[in-house]
Amino acid sequence: MIKALKLCGVLLCAVVLASTAHAEVLSFQCSWDQRAPLRIEVDTSTMSASRDDGGTPYRVIKVSKWGVWLLVDQPSNVIAAAVQMIERSSGFDDPSGPGKWVDVSISITGSVSPIEGGKCWERGGR
Repeated sequence: MIKALKLCGVLLCAVVLASTAHAEVLSFQCSWDQRAPLRIEVDTSTMSASRDDGGTPYRVIKVSKWGVWLLVDQPSNVIAAAVQMIERSSGFDDPSGPGKWVDVSISITGSVSPIEGGKCWERGGR
């Protein structure tokens, strides 16, 4: 199992390195359950992301026109991977609306579940 996890880590690194086409900083304003919004800054040059509320930092897995995939950097991320994804408005027919903010739990089978009321608006950039 440990060898499989190490292999998965190597493959994940390959995906991260392959997704840095044009370095830029993306800014998202996100909230859930009608709470005060927080800002998530995604730095595509370092493939890292941070939250202005002091929450857990992220490693960026992939950035595309449709979304930003973030690996939650937690010590407990050993057997399974906690990933979050922010939909980008550039992938929508109507880019004025917010994208969804979701949790993706990856284990042997994997599952995707919404962050209740989770919405993110992309700020600046495109």
